[in-house]
Amino acid sequence: MCLVRYSRLLEHAVMRVYLPHFPEVRAMSVQPVLPPLPATADTMAWLRALVGDSAAPLALVSDGARREFEVLLASPGLAELAGVPAGHVGTVTVLPGAPEQHGDGPTEVDLREPSRTPQDRPGQLSGNRRRRHVQLGGSPARLLWVSRHTTGTGVDLLQFALPHEPDGVPDLPARGQHQVDPVTGLKTRTTFERLGRTAIRGCSTEHPVAVLAIDLDRFKLINDHWGHDAGDVLLRAIAERLVQAHPAWQVTRIGGDEFIITIDDVGSAQLAHNAAQHALAAVSDTSIVHQGTVLMTTASIGVCMVTKPDTELSEAVRHADTALYSAKAAGRGRYVIGDTALVAGSDARLAAERRLRDALARRSVDVHFQPIVDLSTSRVIAYEALARLRDNQGQLITPDGFIAVAEESGLVYELDIQVWNAVLQRAIGAPRLSGPGVRIAVNVSGRTLSAADFTQHVRTGLDRASLPGEKFIVEITEHSALENSPRVQNTLIELTSLGIHLAIDDFGTGYSGLAHLRRLPVQHLKVDRMFVAQLKGDPGATSTVKAIIEIAHAHGLAVIAEGVESAGDARSLHELGCNAAQGWLFGAPAPLDPLNPRYR
Repeated sequence: MCLVRYSRLLEHAVMRVYLPHFPEVRAMSVQPVLPPLPATADTMAWLRALVGDSAAPLALVSDGARREFEVLLASPGLAELAGVPAGHVGTVTVLPGAPEQHGDGPTEVDLREPSRTPQDRPGQLSGNRRRRHVQLGGSPARLLWVSRHTTGTGVDLLQFALPHEPDGVPDLPARGQHQVDPVTGLKTRTTFERLGRTAIRGCSTEHPVAVLAIDLDRFKLINDHWGHDAGDVLLRAIAERLVQAHPAWQVTRIGGDEFIITIDDVGSAQLAHNAAQHALAAVSDTSIVHQGTVLMTTASIGVCMVTKPDTELSEAVRHADTALYSAKAAGRGRYVIGDTALVAGSDARLAAERRLRDALARRSVDVHFQPIVDLSTSRVIAYEALARLRDNQGQLITPDGFIAVAEESGLVYELDIQVWNAVLQRAIGAPRLSGPGVRIAVNVSGRTLSAADFTQHVRTGLDRASLPGEKFIVEITEHSALENSPRVQNTLIELTSLGIHLAIDDFGTGYSGLAHLRRLPVQHLKVDRMFVAQLKGDPGATSTVKAIIEIAHAHGLAVIAEGVESAGDARSLHELGCNAAQGWLFGAPAPLDPLNPRYR
């Protein structure tokens, strides 16, 4: 969150300083030729205005010795970081013999650069590649000197950040510790809410505030596989890169793998685009080495532009989060600028989440069953159990209204558990389902598979229902099957030890090949309905389905085709060697009715 109202000149200059690290961003961010700095008197007034009300850790210092600088003016952000009143920061002293940390700084920046064409500009990144520890006069805190901006007035602008000790605990003063995240040294939500409201009160159409909601993609996999210590090291590295990316950004960690950057007086939508691109690059270019392995990740970002000073901060964050969800849904590793359509979609999603939470609280989860038919004998060999919910008015909620929401909201584990319990209860009272020769297929999400107690829950349910594990098929997606998580892999092995079969659902919609599935204890493969729908008049689709079937059989997998709606499709699939099929041709999903011959 950048709560600094900074000059266009400084903004452009600093963007040029850092953009050479990221060529793809630089290409999108070409600005007009910079005018020269104003005359000395005007420059000092400009610098004092810049630092005087800044929430970023900045200081104006005398251009003196390299080991000690006299502080002429410290920003409120620096004073808060150091834990002392702003007027009590008298000097900045480079600590002799103090450990140095590798990184992109302190970066030397000359703001006096004369106007030239971009092609003629000299390289502006200079100075050593280590960030120096410094001591502020009047403060017990040690900080990192990140960058130095030369103005030619005898006064320089310095930017600071928090260091981290070898044990991972930031070197903080006793005062104000609760306002600093202990893992990254960034500001916490409490400070963000206070400073964010102040920034929004000063915004306008000409001086908008940009709120960037950042979520690290699949960061949970790093914590699960390599441990939280490794995850924390990567979080710290990413936090430091974001802090260094631009002196006009105030970066906050609001929890887990989530950050917020607020940019006060961002200037234009294009500059907000540039900032989001720059933040994406800062994350994706950060890596650490843990136990000989390079760990890195990407980010998804949602951006909200605020132009009305009466906007609630919570509303701005909600809009940024909505854009963030859209970025993740579009494939992650990208950013989305929010608009009114996204807000409407967010309202619909929140309503769907409320309905889902209410249904789970009332335990109103039900299941419908769709038959799976052997194409050689036309005999029903299994039923797929499909989740159905009813709202508090008794209206049926179809899966497309809650499955995605369950995944995004973290409610999918509870949903899967209630579906499993409902399936067992229905199977006990239906001889056709509980009898020999017929299996019941149940969908389970990757998040549920990663839960340590899921297998035990399944085992307990089977024992209570007096049903064998061989009666059931657990259907998982390609992504869940190939997720590089030891917990998921162990759960799959544990399920098969109970006699449960495994099936890869919707095959062909993911990013895997059959060769990658050989190491999994899978017995069935379900061809996605999109391939079946293209069988008529599309030789390419027919060849694809045939190849999938042949390779699956070579790996010992039985093939089930989904979405079969015509007898012609069923015949074609049988001729191609497909083992079984399901779809409206054989029966739509329906509730369990003991009087229905299907279930007797």
